[in-house]
This record gives sequence, C-alpha cells and structure tokens, in this order.
Amino acid sequence: MDRRGRRCAAVPAMTLLGLAHALLPLAADAKGLAAAAMLMGLGDGLSAGANPPVTRIERTAPAQ
Repeated sequence: MDRRGRRCAAVPAMTLLGLAHALLPLAADAKGLAAAAMLMGLGDGLSAGANPPVTRIERTAPAQ
C-alpha cells in the first residue's frame, strides 16, 4: 500500500467484502455461511491499513 496508495488496497478489499455480502443470502448451509465469512475476513484484513485511525483523527480534528 505504501508504494501504490490506498486505492490499490481499498478497491480489492471492498470488492471482496461486497461479494461476500452478496453471497450471504445464497448460503444454503453452514459451509456456505463459513465460506462467506472467510471471504469477509479476507476483505477486512486487506482493508485494515486503507484508512488508519490516525488519518481519520487528523482529518476531523481542528487545526491548532
């Protein structure tokens, strides 16, 4: 992410999360639900550094 920017990390992560959420209603059994949950976990793991908390605080905190 440091070399290519946040977008290169966020787009695949959000794609995986969206796909996992779309697959949830199609899960017929526990295995399907577990597969969707693992896909969600993978997407969430990929997006962990896309918007670090420090950056969010810096954007919302008043300048001093």
